[in-house]
Amino acid sequence: MRARHALFVAVLLATSLATKADAHLGHYVVSAERYIKLDLSPDEARIVVSLSLGASAAERLLTPADRDRDGNVSQSEAETYLSAWARGLATELPIELDGQSSDARYGEGVLAPLGVIHPEALTVEMVARIPLGPGEHTIRIQDRMDLSRFERTDIAFRTRDGIALVASDLGPNPDAVHTDLYYASNWDPRGGRFITARVRVPYGKFPAMVLATMLFFALTTYLVLRKKKQNAIPPH
Repeated sequence: MRARHALFVAVLLATSLATKADAHLGHYVVSAERYIKLDLSPDEARIVVSLSLGASAAERLLTPADRDRDGNVSQSEAETYLSAWARGLATELPIELDGQSSDARYGEGVLAPLGVIHPEALTVEMVARIPLGPGEHTIRIQDRMDLSRFERTDIAFRTRDGIALVASDLGPNPDAVHTDLYYASNWDPRGGRFITARVRVPYGKFPAMVLATMLFFALTTYLVLRKKKQNAIPPH
């Protein structure tokens, strides 16, 4: 009897610890506005996920982040809390590039404001980046998050530096361009919830960092060759 009781307690404790370990920021959101932005440039697709919470919802969300229970959320505590949510987003908002699962990871987390926990509006943000190259690409995000936690979700598609937006819409295969969209908590299409953008990156368009690196090496090579040439000329 004692052995059974001990086994039951051990299983219960293990389950409790696993539940706490698996819990992340997203599990504590009960009411928020969500914003998803696809910022598209010739060298990358940048996916930004932002949550805006009211004062009471923010206090509920911040409390689990306070690991030492001192009533404050420090930068290190916020980073630990956000890293757990980043891992959760990889399955809740998975990203595809050209029909293949992307290994892009969410990160660059922001939780603001930090400090003393009290009723105050809160902003949470996470970013994922996917490298792009010349040609046409399809970026597709599947929304598996619990929509009942969000009052609404706003979507924005933005392009920069000559990249062309071929199609952008809700659904897996858009055929029109919509730069700003939104959906409510009851959106439940057949086949899953998708946010998709098709873009065309022009050939011959180099990222600024690549171009700067090329110019640096070209100038360095020129100066080295010029010095060698000057040293080779015999004095009169």
